[in-house]
Amino acid sequence: MQPSHHQYLRHSPLTLARPPLLELMSNNEIKGQYKQVKGSLKEAVGNLTGNKTLTAKGKIQNLVGKAQEKIGQVERHADERNTARKVANYENRLDRDL
Repeated sequence: MQPSHHQYLRHSPLTLARPPLLELMSNNEIKGQYKQVKGSLKEAVGNLTGNKTLTAKGKIQNLVGKAQEKIGQVERHADERNTARKVANYENRLDRDL
């Protein structure tokens, strides 16, 4: 019996996969971290150049990024709980049917 084409795709070196860390993070977590980095850079440049406006914008962007990352964490945890609940319901149905 030959393996199906899905098995070849799963183990193929040509299969593009997201890095494991990114699979664990929601889009809002990734975007939030990106905003934090941008905000920190703006803040650092503002401090170096004495530009108070840029420093303030960097602090704000950093805080917005932290908030967005937290929102993403909540979304991810809700998704994980929902998935666990669905699996448990499915397993219960299988047990009843057997």
